[in-house]
Amino acid sequence: MKSFILGCIALFISLGLSAQSFSLSGKVEEPGQTPLAYANVVIKNNHLQDGVMTMEDGSFIIENLPSGIYELSISFLGYETFEKTVELNQTLDIGTVTLQENPVELETVTVIGYKKLIKNDKGKTTLNVEGTMLTSMPTSEVLLNFVPGVKSFNGEIEVLGKGKPLVFIDEKEVKSPQQIEMLRPEDVKNITVDRNPSAKYDAQYSSIIHIVTNRKSSEQNWAIQLGHSSALNRNYNHSEEVHLYHNKGIFHNYIGYKFKNQRETERVKSFQHIFANNSKQSNLYDAQLNANDKIHTLTMGSNMQLSENHHLDLQYLFTQEDHFGKITGEEAKQGIINEAFEVSRTGKDKDQRHLVNLNYQWKINNSSKLGFYADYTHKKSSGGEKVHNYNSVGLDEHIDLDNQSKFDVWLLRSEYKKEFDNGLGVELGTKLSTIDSKAFVFIQPENKSLQIQNHTKLSEHTLAGYGILSKQWEKWYAEAGIRAEQNRAEYQKNENSIWKKPRVLNNLLPSMTINYDVSEKLALQLHYTQKIIRPSFGDLDPSVSYLSTALLERGNPLLKPTVKNSIELSSTINDKWNIGISYNLNKDAIVYLMQKDEQNPNRLIHEPLNLDKISSWDINASYAARLGRLNLNLAGNISFPDVAFPYQGEIKKNTLPKYELMTNGVYMFSPNAILFGTFVARSKYHNINTTFDPIYNLILGANFKFLKGKLQMTVFANDALGLAYGNTFSEYGYVRSGQKVNLDKRMIGVKLKYNIFNLKKKFKETELSEEEIKRIQ
Repeated sequence: MKSFILGCIALFISLGLSAQSFSLSGKVEEPGQTPLAYANVVIKNNHLQDGVMTMEDGSFIIENLPSGIYELSISFLGYETFEKTVELNQTLDIGTVTLQENPVELETVTVIGYKKLIKNDKGKTTLNVEGTMLTSMPTSEVLLNFVPGVKSFNGEIEVLGKGKPLVFIDEKEVKSPQQIEMLRPEDVKNITVDRNPSAKYDAQYSSIIHIVTNRKSSEQNWAIQLGHSSALNRNYNHSEEVHLYHNKGIFHNYIGYKFKNQRETERVKSFQHIFANNSKQSNLYDAQLNANDKIHTLTMGSNMQLSENHHLDLQYLFTQEDHFGKITGEEAKQGIINEAFEVSRTGKDKDQRHLVNLNYQWKINNSSKLGFYADYTHKKSSGGEKVHNYNSVGLDEHIDLDNQSKFDVWLLRSEYKKEFDNGLGVELGTKLSTIDSKAFVFIQPENKSLQIQNHTKLSEHTLAGYGILSKQWEKWYAEAGIRAEQNRAEYQKNENSIWKKPRVLNNLLPSMTINYDVSEKLALQLHYTQKIIRPSFGDLDPSVSYLSTALLERGNPLLKPTVKNSIELSSTINDKWNIGISYNLNKDAIVYLMQKDEQNPNRLIHEPLNLDKISSWDINASYAARLGRLNLNLAGNISFPDVAFPYQGEIKKNTLPKYELMTNGVYMFSPNAILFGTFVARSKYHNINTTFDPIYNLILGANFKFLKGKLQMTVFANDALGLAYGNTFSEYGYVRSGQKVNLDKRMIGVKLKYNIFNLKKKFKETELSEEEIKRIQ
C-alpha cells in the first residue's frame, strides 16, 4: 500500500493542467418591475448548451461555463423572447432584463425548460433543485426521492445497494431526522449522492449525501412562512409550522418551530415455533397498536458572511417527542405448555434532544480553503410500560418495565483543501468524537426472583485522520486516499466491565477513484473503498429487553466490527445513464439470529453474532431525462449474494437475488401547477435466515400556487397501494418465526404554505407600525 501511494504521488505531481470556468447571472422582470419566476434562460454555442429557470425573485445563475462566446436566450410563455450575444472571459452579471408581453404567443409557443435536473461527475450524481419545479415539493423528505437511487420514506433514507447514507447539510453532519424535516425544499440548491465515498468520510458509511442550501441573501429584510398539513390514515394527523427569516448586513438569521401530532393504528401477527425432543412448542401473538406521537421541533441559527473569504454558521436544534402507545391482543402457547391469555400493554416515553453546531469556513485564496466544525448533542430518554397478562382460568400477571437513558456526543472536525495550477489536489483532515452513554433497564414481574435490573455505561472515543491526493490531466482523473482511525471503548454493566480492558481498534482504510473521459458522451470510473462497521450500542448491550413472554432480545458485547471491501466499475453515458457493477466482501458480518434461551428452553433470545464473511455482486443503473415538460428518472439495483451460515450441523447457503426498482417523475402543467410521483418496488429476498416479502410503494402528489406564488397547496398520497411494508419469515436451527404486518402508513393529505414577504416595508406604512418595529428591534 505504501509503494502504491508513493507511486500515485509521483505520477500526480508530474502530469496535468487545470481549466477555468465562469458563471453568468442576472435577473428577469416583467413590466412594472415584477420579478418573473420560472422563465427559461438558455446559453449555448457550438460546443455546449446549458440553462436554468429563474427563481422566485426572478434571479438566475448558470455556473461552470468555459470561456467563450455564447448566444443567450430568455423566454416565457406570453412574453417576447430576449436574445443577446455574450462573451465570457470572467464571471458576468448582465443585470436586469425586462420581458415585454406578447399575448399572441400564448397559442403558438410551448415552454420547455432546459436546465438539467441531473448532472453526473466522476461517479457522483447531483440533483439540481434551485430554480426548478422541485422547489415545490411538499417536504425535503419527498424531494430526496428525486435523487437517482435514493429512497426516502417515513423518516428513513437509503441508497439502493449501499444502505443507510451519511447525510450533510452545508457540510454539517445530520444528527437528527428533524434537521431534514425542518429544511424547506425552496431553500435547497442541489443534492449530491456519492456511492463510493473516499477516505475523507466516516468509515462506517458506504454512501454519502450532500445537501447544499442557497445562502444568497434575499432582498426581503423580513420574511415569514406559515405551514399546515392535514392527513388521514386510519386516524387524523396534523402539523403546524412557522419559519421566520431576517437578513441584515452580514447576517442571515432564521428561526422555525413545528408541532406534529401523529396517530397510528397498526396490527401485527407473529409466531415462534420451537422444535425439540420430537415435540413442537408454538407461541402465537396477535396484537393491535394504538399510538400517538406529539413532536415539538425548534430550530434557530445564523449564517454570517464575516467577509468575502470568511463564513460562520451557528445552529441550535431542540426536539421533544412524547409517545403514548397501547397494545391489546392475544398470546397463545401450544405444545408442551398450553395456555392462552389476553395481553394489555400501556406505555409512555419521552425523548429530548439538544443539538448545537458551529461551522467556520475560510477561503484562503481561489485555490485553497480551511474549515472547522464542532457539534454537541445531548439526548435524554425516559419511559415506562405496564404489561397485564390475564385469562378466565386464573392468570393475572403484571409486569412493570422502566427504562432511562442519556448520552452526550462531542465532535470536532477540521478540513483543508488545496488545488494547484497543474491539476494536483490535496485534502487533509482530522476528526475527534467522544460518546458517553448511560442506561437503566428494569423488568419487574410480580415474582421478584425473576426481575431483571441493568445499569450500563459506555464511553467511546474515536480519533481519525485522512489524506487524499487527486490529479486531473487531459481526460484522466485519479484520486487516492488513506484514513487512519483509532476507536477506544469501555463498557460497564452493573459496575462490572464487560471487557477485561478497554477495547482498542486501529484501522487503516484506503480508497481509490480513477475516471477516464472517453468522449464528451462517455466516461468510465473505477472505485475501491474499504470501510469498517462497528457494532452499535444496542448490538453490544447485553441487557435483556422484553418483547413478549416467549421472546427476549439482548446484545452481544463480544461482537467484532465488520470490515467491508468494495470495488466498482461504472460508466456515465450521455450524462443520462449511469451503469455499474460491484463486488462487496464483508468480513465478520454482524447478523441477528433467534435461538433458544439456555435458561428457559420454551423461550427465545434474539441476539447478534458474527459470520466469517458475506459477499455479493451488485449491478446498478440509473437513467435521467427531460421529455418536454416531464422530468423522469429511473434507478435499479440487482444484488446476487453469496452467504453461508451454520444450520443444524451443516452449512446453508443463501443465493436468492434481490431486485430493486425506483422511478420518479415531475410534470409541469404551468408555472403554477405540477404533478409528481415516486414508485419503489423490491422483490422477495433472503437476509441470512430471514425471508422478506416483496414491497411496492407509490407516492403521488400535485402542487398548486396561488396569489403570485405566496400561497402553495400540495395534495399528496403516501403508500397509495398499501404495500410499502412486507411480512417476514425466519428459520434457524430448531426455531421458526415470522410476522405478518398491517401497518398504518397509507395516507392522503394536503399541505399549505403561505409566504409573507417585505414585512419591514409593510409595517412602516403607519406610525403605529413604526413604533412596533422599534420595540421588536
